[in-house]
Amino acid sequence: MRALIVGWGSIGRRHAECLRTIAPDCEIVVWRQQAADTAISRAAVDIADRVVFSAGDAVASIPDFAVIANPAPLHVSTACTLLQHGIPLLIEKPLASDPRDVAALRDMLQHAKAPLMVGYVLRFHPANIGIKSILEDGAIGRPLHARLLVGQHLADWRISGDWKTGVSARRETGGGALLELSHEIDLAMWFFGMPTGVTARIAPTSLPEIEVEDNADLLLDFPSGLIVNIHLDMVSRPARRAIEIMGTDGAVTVDLVSGTSALWQNALGEVNTSVFTPPSERNHIYKQQLQHFLDCLDSGSPPSIDLDAGAAVLAAVDAARRSAADGRRMLV
Repeated sequence: MRALIVGWGSIGRRHAECLRTIAPDCEIVVWRQQAADTAISRAAVDIADRVVFSAGDAVASIPDFAVIANPAPLHVSTACTLLQHGIPLLIEKPLASDPRDVAALRDMLQHAKAPLMVGYVLRFHPANIGIKSILEDGAIGRPLHARLLVGQHLADWRISGDWKTGVSARRETGGGALLELSHEIDLAMWFFGMPTGVTARIAPTSLPEIEVEDNADLLLDFPSGLIVNIHLDMVSRPARRAIEIMGTDGAVTVDLVSGTSALWQNALGEVNTSVFTPPSERNHIYKQQLQHFLDCLDSGSPPSIDLDAGAAVLAAVDAARRSAADGRRMLV
């Protein structure tokens, strides 16, 4: 088996590390799109079998699949290049930086008929899998309100290089809280379905010398009457990531940083703590994601997070931007 990894930032390296663990015999080819072909840039890719620097060489390596882990604005163009050759794709989140690019990708995918998965890896976290099961089983009744929040100071998150000039801090590379932290938007849609409207407030940027939003709040409303509040920020210290869902018959809470969780069911009248077991190691959910993708390639089953799921997140982000600009609720 041969894998092509496009991009060699922290996430590209992480995918390579996970592949080395779950598929030790996999040959890894890395396509460095924005690096010069020098001895230094080749040496930086120390755990790959081969490094290429052009689309022609990337395609000529005849990969069985590709992981697209370059900056978000390059996702669609890179994907279209590879789909022309029928190469299955795992595209890191977000699917794109501009929702208008999705139509071209959708057309290409229909012609290529190759599997495509979007890397919203938090769906593979045991706690989130547990929440999904609780909701499907009706253990807390009909959901009435939910809150998903994530925050981490950009300087603590992007510790390699200058965080003020990295991909998360620049609009041209797809940075900003709405896209970089869009996992929570995806989770809300995975848990509850497609919202009908979004009301959003994007706070003025508070971090020095960056041009993207670092603090945003979204209210998603759903046909059932459910309201979901999503808070995203790149300024919090300490880091936090949590989910709270209240239903007609109980509630469930999860702290993804501390690994704590609790389930309250009205009929039982008591709190069940430690409902979910935290992942045993840092790359666990990435390995689970890759294994799911490889299993889909083997079985011919469609990946669980497809183009439509990735496009839905972009539609919600676009609605949030329009809502914040106009000061009113926007349809998704």
